Amino acid sequence: MSRFILMVLVGSLLGAARASAQDQDRGDSAARSMPAPHMADRATMMKMMDSSEARLDQLVRAMNQATGPRRVQAMAEVINELVAQRKMMRAHMRGMMDRW
Repeated sequence: MSRFILMVLVGSLLGAARASAQDQDRGDSAARSMPAPHMADRATMMKMMDSSEARLDQLVRAMNQATGPRRVQAMAEVINELVAQRKMMRAHMRGMMDRW
C-alpha cells in the first residue's frame, strides 16, 4: 500500500514538473515572438519625450507671462503644440500595435 502511495506521489510530482516546463516553454516562445525594444530606441524615445515636454513648458511659460492679444496668441500656440504631440503619440502607438 505504501508503495502505491509513493508511486502516485512521484507520478503527480513528475506530471506537475512536466506541466510547469511546458508553461515555461510557452512563455519563452511568447516573449521571443514579441518585439523587444532596443535600448537605443528607448533612449531616443525618451529624448524625444523630454524635448516635447521642454517645448511645452516653454510655451506655457510664455503664455502665462503674456498679456492682452499676445496672450490669446500664446494660448493658441500651446493648444497647437498639444495637438501636434498627441498626433505624434497616436501615430507611434499605432505603429507599435501594427507590429503585433
